[in-house]
Amino acid sequence: MPLAGALAVTAFLVALGVGIALGGADGDHAPATRAAKRQALLMPAGSNPFRVRGSGFRARERVRVTITPTGGSGIMRRVRANARGTFTVAFARVDSCGGVHGVAAGSRGSRASFQFSAIMC
Repeated sequence: MPLAGALAVTAFLVALGVGIALGGADGDHAPATRAAKRQALLMPAGSNPFRVRGSGFRARERVRVTITPTGGSGIMRRVRANARGTFTVAFARVDSCGGVHGVAAGSRGSRASFQFSAIMC
């Protein structure tokens, strides 16, 4: 009987270890699921002047936003996300009709981008 009891305890501890590895010690979701909840997004928000809106960034995160018109050089702005993790930033003299690529990189690991080949204007 002691051997059967030891095997049962061992099986329980292995199952517990697998559960913690898959679900986290606090019963939360797996790391990939937690990251998906914080998915940062960057989207155009207007065209005159060209504006982009970021969301899903960490609260008050410093963000470097670079907009590159097709055939042009990149224009970079720095902005700080608000308490909800959102921001809007304007880029003067950017013609979005010919295509635009945007990248936002946060100081705490948030990243987002978009690509428009050509916008019908």
